[in-house]
Amino acid sequence: MGYLYPCSILNLPHSDHNVFAFELKIHLENKAWIPPSLHELQKELALSQPNNVIISSEVLQLEFNALQDVEYLKNLLVRIGFTQIYIIIYLRHPQDLFVSMCSQVLKNRQNEIFLCHLKDDTYQHMYNYKETIQNYEKVFGRENLRIRLFDKEEWYEKDLLKDFLATIDVECSTDFVFPPKRNETLDLLGMEILKRVNAFDIPVKDKYVDIVSYFEKHYSSRDSSVKFMPPKELYQAYGDYFMESNEWVRQHFFPHKDALFPPKNLEHYQENYELKEMKPEYLDTIGVCIADILSDLAIYKAYHNDVSYRLGSAVLHNAHGFLGYIKTLFAVLYIKKQEEYYKHKKDSQIIEYDMNPLKISKDSFIHYAGYTLNNVENKYEKKYGGGGASPFLPFASLLANCKKNIWIKKKLQKAM
Repeated sequence: MGYLYPCSILNLPHSDHNVFAFELKIHLENKAWIPPSLHELQKELALSQPNNVIISSEVLQLEFNALQDVEYLKNLLVRIGFTQIYIIIYLRHPQDLFVSMCSQVLKNRQNEIFLCHLKDDTYQHMYNYKETIQNYEKVFGRENLRIRLFDKEEWYEKDLLKDFLATIDVECSTDFVFPPKRNETLDLLGMEILKRVNAFDIPVKDKYVDIVSYFEKHYSSRDSSVKFMPPKELYQAYGDYFMESNEWVRQHFFPHKDALFPPKNLEHYQENYELKEMKPEYLDTIGVCIADILSDLAIYKAYHNDVSYRLGSAVLHNAHGFLGYIKTLFAVLYIKKQEEYYKHKKDSQIIEYDMNPLKISKDSFIHYAGYTLNNVENKYEKKYGGGGASPFLPFASLLANCKKNIWIKKKLQKAM
């Protein structure tokens, strides 16, 4: 079909392009900083030579809303090489979006704006669809806009992905594999726990992968007792405030409809934004979540030990003169790439060890070398923020340490 969904800029494990969009925003504010993902995308496009490219990110509407930001976005896409650009926007009922954003701000560790008043909402511009569409229309042209409603009753075959495919004129094949829903709104129990977790400065590399993913997995219950419903006054405010904006969109893009979104009947609305009791089944859910985290941690630790073993083995196997050192550099890069691959496979619970299992009987020096390499790299990442060259510097540091330590030299000679 000639469509490319760029893998080089994927935000794993969510498979969107949100990080790419955030990096473009940083580049907009600081032109001297070139986003690494931009270079990776250009390389992927040059290799694949696709007819069409799909870039998907809710962050685009969040961060590129002002007119000058939209103009920058278009200019950047044109410089990359895009010639015909279509903008597909799904509009959600403001009140439903507000409920979803209450969950999202906690995932973003923004407790201070959770259930804040409308005038204090830093995401207020996201609900103003009139302003968003007008700015994108001025830059890309109305003929290149595809405005859709985030409403199951409006979707093709009541399926969001099938509706998207129909919008871009792609016939839905029976070979397509549709993924399960991701990024669900947290339930009340999950929100209450995450609010408290956010109060701690937990040293994790990726908050979404290491913390939030567990909340999305275990705290997205449909049970009415834990279904989050904000204060009625706030909920009503998000419906009333954007009525004029919604009516403008209806008149220009959905004139056949009586209203852009079906009105909400709040006669029997029940607030549910404070956890007032802890039921036994809630404790069960917490227990399952903790067990899941501990299980993944144990698996990762076992794998990490194995990675250290392989790093040490690579040093010993290739440490024969200058050429051997060069070979070791590439071996280290390969091993670290596999380590990153495992981290992205964590959600699938399928662990593919493309390596020999850890052998306790091996010389403990192998572990020493591997752990030294890992420890030096971790220090490098903390000090300099990581980067593509990071495996080279710890290796050089390891060699320097080896030269200074006669005992290690002897061990190397015996091992070789």
